[in-house]
Amino acid sequence: MESDPDVDGAKPRLVRRNPLRPSPKLCPRCLSPVKNASKLGGWLVPMTYHCPSCGYHGTAFLERTSQGSEDT
Repeated sequence: MESDPDVDGAKPRLVRRNPLRPSPKLCPRCLSPVKNASKLGGWLVPMTYHCPSCGYHGTAFLERTSQGSEDT
């Protein structure tokens, strides 16, 4: 049997984001919500985030996505 190239996992999944409902940004260490570290982030300097719970400071973050019904 041939393997189907369209099987889940064969290609990256694209997700359409709703700009009116941004997903919460989470700390990669403790999964708490992060805050913007600088008001100039994303414009003059790279966007950096700060976690008040564990003290993480960096550019990486996780996003929470809903696993239920998705808007198309």
